[in-house]
Amino acid sequence: MIRSIGDTYLSYGKPIRVRDHLDLDRKGLAALCRQRCLDLVKILPVNVASRAMLQLDGANTVSTPALHDAIRRVVEALRPYADRFRGFRAGDAQGEIVRRARQVQVDFRRLLPDKMRLYRLYASYIGHYLEASPLAIA
Repeated sequence: MIRSIGDTYLSYGKPIRVRDHLDLDRKGLAALCRQRCLDLVKILPVNVASRAMLQLDGANTVSTPALHDAIRRVVEALRPYADRFRGFRAGDAQGEIVRRARQVQVDFRRLLPDKMRLYRLYASYIGHYLEASPLAIA
């Protein structure tokens, strides 16, 4: 899978010292570690374009304006995490984001039912940035 994604990024976060979190039980410490790891995930063009494709709700052939509008909404929702964007910037044209996303050999002109698992996989990498975190609710 790494070969087909293209560039691979390694991220190192600030170490978590257990003694700074003695108020947490084992599950709380595990949740903190998980959240800190998720915060290191980079956001790639294919993640944005795949998330946008899934918002197009069953459209077999994808119109360029509809896809670009969905990408614009996804990028806007991700704007607070722009420091994690890799391979694109928040101000890039939606067509440029699609062009870069296509480099991983995914079709963004039509939503094929047999490729849904692939779109969901790429979109899932950034889902935690867009959906409420269980830690934030607790």
